[in-house]
Amino acid sequence: MNKSGFTLMETLIAITIFAIIAVIMAATVKLCLRSVDKGDAKAQSTERLRAAVNLLQSQIQSAVPMMYSDNGSTKKYYYFKGSDDSLVFVSNVSAWGRDRGIVAVKYEIDGSGSLMVTEWDMFKNNKRSAVLLANMKGASFKSTVHRTENVEAQTEADVDKTDTMPEYVEIDSPIFGKAIHIPIAARDILQTSATAASKAAMFDPAIFQ
Repeated sequence: MNKSGFTLMETLIAITIFAIIAVIMAATVKLCLRSVDKGDAKAQSTERLRAAVNLLQSQIQSAVPMMYSDNGSTKKYYYFKGSDDSLVFVSNVSAWGRDRGIVAVKYEIDGSGSLMVTEWDMFKNNKRSAVLLANMKGASFKSTVHRTENVEAQTEADVDKTDTMPEYVEIDSPIFGKAIHIPIAARDILQTSATAASKAAMFDPAIFQ
């Protein structure tokens, strides 16, 4: 009577084939998981970028045209300072999402290329800082200012001691794809009102030191 079964060689071949299939399946699963992780990381990065842009827009659009006296003189300026890598102004919107009243805000590109946001409570003088976005090397700020001596508004990288609030703030960065233009909504309403000058006594620019 003949006995049927697998020879040792057939068994080894079958084991080898199953091992190859297992390796291929493991590599495929690993590749899929890696793709999912990359997709999640990209989604998180996109969401963080969107949140950062929304915060920038909210705070800049809500800039408060407070004034201060220059060295105690009668000449008053709006407290808005802009440079290629920083932006300083006063806003009634806080980055920390709480009703903190009016806050002094500073955005700055630090040496590592990170966009930092710093806030000072205008009355309690509490200071908070956080990294808003990383990998912002190449980013820059510019402001569109319509000064009284000019017929048309000019785009300037450096804005200081101005008697007019900028019309727009331009933020450019390679990660944005194109420059973002943010209007300062309060400019047209408050700049010519009597209440703007009265706010000078409320504001001490030394808070930024």
